[in-house]
Amino acid sequence: MRQWLEYILVFSGILFAISCVRFEPRGFLFITTDSVYMDSGDKGIYEFEGTILNIGEEEIKQHGFCWAETQRPNTWDSYTDLGQTNTKGSFISTIEGVKAHTTFYVRSFVTTSEGILYGNEKSFISSALSIPTVRTLSANHITSNSAVCGGEVLLEGVSSVTRRGVCWSTDELPDVSDQLAEEGEGPGSYSVGLEELELNTIYFARAFATNSEGTAYGDEISFKTWAEGEFADCDGNVYPSVVIGEQTWMKKNLRVTHYADGRPIPEVISDWVGLSTGSKAYCWQYNDSTYADPYGALYTWSAAMDGAGSNDSNPGEVQGVCPDGWHLPSDQEWQEMEIFIGMDPAEADSLSYGERGEGLGGRLKETGYKHWRNPNSEATNFTGFTAVAGGTRGIDGRFRSLGRNATYWTSWEFNSTNAWIRGLNYNNSYIRRGYDTKGNGVSVRCVKDEDVTKSNEK
Repeated sequence: MRQWLEYILVFSGILFAISCVRFEPRGFLFITTDSVYMDSGDKGIYEFEGTILNIGEEEIKQHGFCWAETQRPNTWDSYTDLGQTNTKGSFISTIEGVKAHTTFYVRSFVTTSEGILYGNEKSFISSALSIPTVRTLSANHITSNSAVCGGEVLLEGVSSVTRRGVCWSTDELPDVSDQLAEEGEGPGSYSVGLEELELNTIYFARAFATNSEGTAYGDEISFKTWAEGEFADCDGNVYPSVVIGEQTWMKKNLRVTHYADGRPIPEVISDWVGLSTGSKAYCWQYNDSTYADPYGALYTWSAAMDGAGSNDSNPGEVQGVCPDGWHLPSDQEWQEMEIFIGMDPAEADSLSYGERGEGLGGRLKETGYKHWRNPNSEATNFTGFTAVAGGTRGIDGRFRSLGRNATYWTSWEFNSTNAWIRGLNYNNSYIRRGYDTKGNGVSVRCVKDEDVTKSNEK
């Protein structure tokens, strides 16, 4: 329930724009500042409401509210930006964290190519808050049994904050009687570690801050811990994994856009044809990020390798684009997996370019036709590898074979312009061992390092 705090100045029509540009709006563009009220709960959250009464002839490029401690506030002061609009009617902005027990002046505004138009002015006296005003920050660094979450004390209230932190529970609206972690005192941002969480579980969390008058809570957030075998890249994308023989493989194509140390991988949209053999680049199929899950990103070989030299050891030694604790598979590691699922060792080790292991490709392919074209020959996904047909991008910049082929880089160089790959096809059940041009965009699956624990938690 909201308690209205109307502080209305004398209102005699509309106050037009006073800014660096003064204009008479064509087509009678009118706005009003309608109301100011404080959210219930004494949290220092205020909501401004205004109305666009008539749309003029000029396009509205921006609208919102501006406020200040002085009269006639403008967009050089604090303001909200609600963006473009082409419709009449009311609009609302919510603010928090303003100085307590202070008179503020508020005006609505719209911006067009002609200038800025302001609505009438209203004033309000911010509440002398007793308890703190606190905001909950998002959860990150989530693993199977831990996470990091935080908060921000925006206002301390009538006395200093002596206790602050985050509380969490598997039930909604956790409070300080539930599990909690504390960090510091006073205003500002902070973060805490949430430990001993359950596997594959949804948690609810709220930041809290306490002063002499009581405890205040921020908004509730929720997050889910990893299921068994899951891990994350540095962008926060979570992947399942599968054990095949003595190896642990990703079950989904990699879609990270940064290296593990945070360096960005260049996204190349229109200039792919101009890339050199050594160019680092990634893209999404058809340059559309909606293909990121489940098809993943397409990487050049240099991006996948991140400058490392060709390597065909087993276990592999090239982390490349893979997350910490994982690496780009070598050709020998692919052979180990192929032999485990039934390929003759001599056939697995054949350096001939082509398809081999009849029937074994189907053991790696996801079943059905959601991510493969019909007939998706002999697909059983017996291994749990769950290959999808992510296609490729050629050095000519063209996208190819989505739904038809799955192609994966290895860390082994074929020659100065090509590198070894593995491939699967929608209309047969072989595993193709071949090579592709290093400047092509190709999918990546990573293999876990042998000295990393199964949970991959750091």
